[in-house]
Amino acid sequence: LFRINANISSERIVNSNFGEGKAAFSFALESMSKVNNKQFAEDIAQIFVLYFSKVVSEQRVDVVKELFAMMVEKGLIAEQVFIDPFRIALTYWEKGKDAEVLDRLNPEVREIVEQIIRNAESPSEADR
Repeated sequence: LFRINANISSERIVNSNFGEGKAAFSFALESMSKVNNKQFAEDIAQIFVLYFSKVVSEQRVDVVKELFAMMVEKGLIAEQVFIDPFRIALTYWEKGKDAEVLDRLNPEVREIVEQIIRNAESPSEADR
């Protein structure tokens, strides 16, 4: 159920149906809480990375921040590590594409954040 609701949520958010997208994300988090997180930790991490790869964009900063807050409310602190590069990309856009945000990162993290930014700024064929 976690994966299904995450997919529904990302589709809704990408199509600017934020209310339904946030509701589906909430259902995804609820279903995840019923699973042994340690057993499926790697799968969950991959789902979060794929999910935020789809929904993170400069135009959706506020919505994505709400999704991050929902994760914290559900006690998903450990999972936040996987989405830190997405959070940094949001900060970059919030600060008007301030290069200083990227300059402070170690090279490995910077490369990941820059890739997130490039992917978000040039939509894939599937999004057109």
